[in-house]
Amino acid sequence: MRFCPNVLRMTKNIAITGTGAISALGHGVPELWHNWIMSNSGITELGSSWDRITKTKLIAKCGDFSLDVERHFIRRLDRCSQLALGAAQQAWNEAEAPDYRSERIGVAISTGIGGLETLRKGIMELEAKDRVNPNTIPMSMPNCAAAAVSIWLNASGEIASPVSACAGGAEAIALAARWIADGDVDIAIAGGAEAIINVVGVRAFEALGALSEGEVNQPQPFGKLRNGFVLGEGAGAVVLENSDFAINRGAKIFGWILGCGSSADCYNMTASRPCGDGAKQAMAKAIKAANIDLNKICLIKAHATGTKGGDLAEMSALNSLWAGQEIKPIVIAPKSSIGHSISACGAIELIMALLSLRNKIAPGLCHQYEIDLKFQLPFASSHTELSGNTAMCNSFGFGGKNQSIIIRASN
Repeated sequence: MRFCPNVLRMTKNIAITGTGAISALGHGVPELWHNWIMSNSGITELGSSWDRITKTKLIAKCGDFSLDVERHFIRRLDRCSQLALGAAQQAWNEAEAPDYRSERIGVAISTGIGGLETLRKGIMELEAKDRVNPNTIPMSMPNCAAAAVSIWLNASGEIASPVSACAGGAEAIALAARWIADGDVDIAIAGGAEAIINVVGVRAFEALGALSEGEVNQPQPFGKLRNGFVLGEGAGAVVLENSDFAINRGAKIFGWILGCGSSADCYNMTASRPCGDGAKQAMAKAIKAANIDLNKICLIKAHATGTKGGDLAEMSALNSLWAGQEIKPIVIAPKSSIGHSISACGAIELIMALLSLRNKIAPGLCHQYEIDLKFQLPFASSHTELSGNTAMCNSFGFGGKNQSIIIRASN
């Protein structure tokens, strides 16, 4: 295998043998797909108790979910880590709990902020009672989610917790693919999780001017009238496996990671470079790593948060990359249905792209709006048939991290 900086080129395919997701559209991948294809929305009202606290009125929150672990273990996990563990258990079960040695299993789970609710409660307890729960630090640290999955799985091969904001979940998947391609592990669980729907998380993003305000103003990724995103939560996880080993054990292969590319905007802490050059660089690297032609990509899973500047940068990059191409891919923007779950979105939405490829359809929007005329690629406002099996999945994060992954669905 030959590496270029920030490019992962595979000499053998990395198989996707398990998927798991907990999102505002449901718990588990089947429920996620059902609600998405039925044009249901995961976005709901915050409720009247928030009226005096925020201008924001909409949220994309997960409901309750169950975990297959001891209760004492759950009590020592922030909701963020619980979500990560839930998605990981789904993915591992779908992969039929493969029997690998502990040292050949890796875990890469990202979170952008970590246990914010635990930290908030810790500060409140300190101010009110002059004491702090001794589990405050381990429960709030960003690598707690990866640690929890590693402990549950008894995985000692590799562990990592990429912290690159909204690009983190995708970066974790790219990192796990690199481990397998390098031969460091044979199998890995990778993804992202986030749980920051509390007064600190909502008010902080609101203060940034990132959230869509108003009771009826649904998110409009790539929309002409876009004005911000709806904050979400959730977790997504995939099982990645050495394809030779997966085939030998008779695993069901849902798809493959073909190549990954990343870059840095080196521009602004929260804003994307307007011309989209950094995003385009990451996409071009991923395409080069996958060793495919542009016309082989039938679907783009856009990051598309619904913010004015962020969407403009991605639109510019996509327009430039496909300029002059007669055949252009269909574009989907899942955040219109599930909100923006920060580090979790890269993993959840990659799974959604894989589902689209496998079902040969790009689900349309759950609420209609006018697409920005500056965007020159076809957008799936309504259900759109797909003729290929390859997609590009984009994730871009605060701090300037750009991550693109090329995936291919199995037949």
